[in-house]
Amino acid sequence: MTRRVAWMIAVVSLTTVLAGQQSPAPPADLPDVTFTVEVNYVEVDAAVSDASGGAVKNLRADDFELLEDGKPQKISSFSFVDVPVERRERPLFAAQPIEPDVFGNGGTEGRLYLIVLDDLHTAATRTARVRQVARDFVEHHFGANDYAAVAFTGGRESDGQYFTSNPRLLLAAIDRFIGQKLQSPTLAKMDLLQSLPQDQFVRAQNARAAGRGNRSPATGEVIDPNLQQAPIDDPFADERSSRARRTMSRLRELTEAMGSVRGRRKAMLFIGEGAEYDIDDVTGSSWAWSVAQDNEEAVAAATRGNVSIYAIDPRALEPAGEELLQVSHSQSTDDAKLGAQSLRQEQTVAHSSLRFLAAGTGGFAALNRSDMGKAFDRIVRENSSYYMLGFYPTNDRRDGKYRKIQVRVKRPGVRVIRARSGYNEPNGGTAASAAAPAPASAAAAARTPTVLALTSPLPLSGLPIKLFAGAFKGREAEAAVAITIEVDVSTLQFEERDGRFFEQLEVSHVAVDPRGGRLQFAQQPVELALTGDALEAAKRNGIRVLSVMMLKPGRYQLRAAAVTSHGRSGSVIRDLEIPDYSTVPLGMSAVALTSTLSAQTATTARADLLRTLLKGPATTARVFSRRDELVAYAEIYENEPHPSHLVELQTRARVEGGPTAFALTEQVRSGDQKAQNTYTHRVRIPVRDLAPGDYVLEVEAESQIAPLRSVKRELEFRVVE
Repeated sequence: MTRRVAWMIAVVSLTTVLAGQQSPAPPADLPDVTFTVEVNYVEVDAAVSDASGGAVKNLRADDFELLEDGKPQKISSFSFVDVPVERRERPLFAAQPIEPDVFGNGGTEGRLYLIVLDDLHTAATRTARVRQVARDFVEHHFGANDYAAVAFTGGRESDGQYFTSNPRLLLAAIDRFIGQKLQSPTLAKMDLLQSLPQDQFVRAQNARAAGRGNRSPATGEVIDPNLQQAPIDDPFADERSSRARRTMSRLRELTEAMGSVRGRRKAMLFIGEGAEYDIDDVTGSSWAWSVAQDNEEAVAAATRGNVSIYAIDPRALEPAGEELLQVSHSQSTDDAKLGAQSLRQEQTVAHSSLRFLAAGTGGFAALNRSDMGKAFDRIVRENSSYYMLGFYPTNDRRDGKYRKIQVRVKRPGVRVIRARSGYNEPNGGTAASAAAPAPASAAAAARTPTVLALTSPLPLSGLPIKLFAGAFKGREAEAAVAITIEVDVSTLQFEERDGRFFEQLEVSHVAVDPRGGRLQFAQQPVELALTGDALEAAKRNGIRVLSVMMLKPGRYQLRAAAVTSHGRSGSVIRDLEIPDYSTVPLGMSAVALTSTLSAQTATTARADLLRTLLKGPATTARVFSRRDELVAYAEIYENEPHPSHLVELQTRARVEGGPTAFALTEQVRSGDQKAQNTYTHRVRIPVRDLAPGDYVLEVEAESQIAPLRSVKRELEFRVVE
C-alpha cells in the first residue's frame, strides 16, 4: 500500500482530492452518490415550489432551463433528491440506541455534513459554548442515515473524526475541541500601552491624540495635528494574518475533497467566531492581499464543488460580552478608539468574514442568536429535498473566473426558490486538455477500482456488502481483529461456460488511523466457478470472505470493498476503537455469532481467527430462522493481580420490550483456564425456543472480588419463522 494511497484514505485531513466512480444499478427511489474528480463537470442543486409555497417533486429534466453566463447548457444528469430524516430506534428498556456490530451499504443514503470547528478563532473561555452548539446539532438534527465528519482549522487530524454515521464518535471528536484564539486587538493594544513605562505611556498617548487634534492626557493642552505619529500597533498582527490564511487554506482543502462527492448537496457547518481580519482592506499590511486571495480561493473551491458553507457564530446576542467586561475593568487609556467601540468594530469585521463565506457558497450565516435550533432545522431542510442538475460547460476557458448560473422552470406557476448563483471555474489549461487521458503514472496506477471504492468517503452501494469486525486479544498489546465480509451476488451476471457459471470478485479491506498512518491492506481474489445448484445457493446466501488484522490500541476506520470483473463495486465503512486488552482491569472482546444455517454460505479465508473457538465461521447475519441454532462467543480479560476468585459470565436474550427470553449463567475461577486471566465464553442459543420478534443479546462479566467490576456487550438480532 503506497503512502499516496494512505494519504488519500485519511479522509479527515481531506487534503487530497480523492477519486472514484460509483457503479451502476442505483436504487429505484434515490439517485446514486458518486465519487469523482471530473474537473469540467458542474453540479447545481435547486429547490422548487408552487404558488402556495409547497415543494414541487414531480418535475423532469426537460422542465428546467440551465444557463451559464446567459448561454443555455445541456443538462447531462438529472435527479430529484428527497432524503427522509431517519431517527435511531432503541429497545424500550435501553436508555440509548444500541450501536450496530454489523455494517452494510444498503438503506437510504442521507445528508453529508462536514462540521468544521474554528479553534484558531474561538476564545478558550468559550470552548464549552462551541461544544454545546455542535453537540446540539448532532444530538437533535443528525439523522440515522446521515454521514458527518469533524475537523479543526488548526489541523489536529488525530483529534477529528472521519465521515461516520455514529453520533457517539462525532460527539467525542467535538469534545476534543479547545479554542485557541488570540487576545482581541483592542485588549492587546491596551495591555501594550499599560505595560509601557509612564513616560513612554504618556508619549504614546500624546502621539495617538495628535492624530485627532485631541488634548494631551498628560497636560490637557491641545496637541498640534501636525505632530501626527504612528498609532499603537497590534502586537499580534502578523500572527492574526497567518491564522486567517491558515483557516482559509484549510477550508479550501476541505471543500475540494468534499466536492469530489457527486449526486448530493454537501453542507459544511463552519462554527467559530470569525477571523479578526478585514478581508476588504488590502492595504493594511504586507499580508492583506494574500489573506484576501485565500478567502477568494476558499469560496471558489466551494462553488466548484457545490459545497454550501453555513457559518455559525456560537456566541449569544452580545458576542463581545467577555471582552467588554475586561475593558470596563481596565485602566482607562483616555482613548475612545480603544474600548467598547473598537471591540464592536472587531466583531463587525469577524462577522463580515463569516457572511462572505456563506453568501458566496449558497449557505447562510447564523449570527447573534441565542438558540440555533431554527438555523439547524433550516440546514436540514435545505439538504433534504432538491433537484440535482449536472452539466459540462460549453465554455472551455479555465482561468479561475466567476461564471454565473441561472436555473429556471418552464412549467407555469412553479419557481426556483433556491439555487446557487454561480461558481469559479478551475485554473489551468482548457476543459479539453483536462479531460484528456493522463499519462501513465504511479498516482494513476493507484486509482484502481478497488482503491476508488476504498477511498470513497461514503459507502458505495453498487454491490451489496456487509461487514463484521470484532477485536480480540492478540500478541502483547496488539488486538486481533476478526473480519467477516459477505457479498450479495444475487444480481450479478454470471458467464456460463460448459455448464458452469463464472464470475470474479476482488474483496479487500484496509484500516487507517486518524493521521492516515499505520495502514494495513489485504486483498482476496475470489474466483467463482459454480454449478447450477451452487449458483442458486450463492444467490440465496452470498459469498463470505474471512480475514484477520493485527492492530495496536487506538482509533481506526476499517473500509471493506468488493469489485466485480464487470466493474460493479460496493464498499462499507466501520469505525473501530481498539482497547489495550493487556492493561484493562476487566475487558471484553467483541461478541461473534455463527449459526447452523449461516454455515452454508460459501466461504474463503485468508485467515480465520474464530473457526475453532466459535465452531463455525463468524457471520454478518443478524436475522435468524427458528429452524436455526445460534452460537455466541466472547472473551473476557482480567489484568489486575488478585487472589483466586470467581468471575460470573451471563448471557441473556431480552425481548425488545424488556423481558428475558433466554438466560445462561456460568462461573469460572481465575487461573483455571489455559490462558491465564483470559476467560472464554461460548453459548448455544436454541432459536426454536424464541418467539418471532426483535431481541437484544447481552453478554456480561462480573468479577466476584473487591473492587467489584463488570463489563457488558450488547447487540440486536431478530427471529423469524
